[in-house]
Amino acid sequence: MAENVGASWVRWAGVAGLGMLALVVVFGIGGSLAVGAGDPPSGTTEAATLREYFGHAALGPLSAWAPFGAILGLLFFFGAREAWGKNPTGHRACTMALVLFATATPAFLVEGALVPAMVEAVERGGDIGTWFRFYDVLYNSYLDIIMGGAVLFLSWALWAAEPRRTWQARAGFVVAGLHAAIAITPWFALPSAVRAVAMLLFSVWFGSVCVALIRLPSGNPNGIVTPSGVPRARA
Repeated sequence: MAENVGASWVRWAGVAGLGMLALVVVFGIGGSLAVGAGDPPSGTTEAATLREYFGHAALGPLSAWAPFGAILGLLFFFGAREAWGKNPTGHRACTMALVLFATATPAFLVEGALVPAMVEAVERGGDIGTWFRFYDVLYNSYLDIIMGGAVLFLSWALWAAEPRRTWQARAGFVVAGLHAAIAITPWFALPSAVRAVAMLLFSVWFGSVCVALIRLPSGNPNGIVTPSGVPRARA
């Protein structure tokens, strides 16, 4: 019974991860495009650019996804540790990934609160340059570094859980590196296509890991799964 409960918990963690990914893609990335605001600015405090973007009032409500995404993300990382943290290396790596994501959670909440505040400030004719600089460095740099670390350690756990070195682990190392690379955006403007490619690769990789959790067989006696969803016996 306990084994079935554990497997069910891991599968629901995979569903939670897909839910977080959907919120990020639909509201965090696609939302600004849907309301006509275009790509979010970064690496600038030019008043006209910021007014043009944050002048779209719909951006405020769209940021309400942040606390829900944070909760779903924590559930995902707990489930990942349950699935791939049974061996010492996997446990340490999954724990680091969970701690890093938990560290990033306040940044998601601050980002979700800053956006409607800046939208309202623009409506009142205020200058948001300083507040946007804070937002830009926090969300487009520091958060990318922390999330890149979480991806790196989760990929390390996948590597340890599967001796054949699955594509999820290898791709995860690449995704982690891209997250670290785009963290320079607030200081050195990068083409928006670079961040778009990085987010696309992250979405594909993260979605595949979520599916792996969902496919965990209920009859797995050791609670250890490979990224392909096939149980692996304890050594």
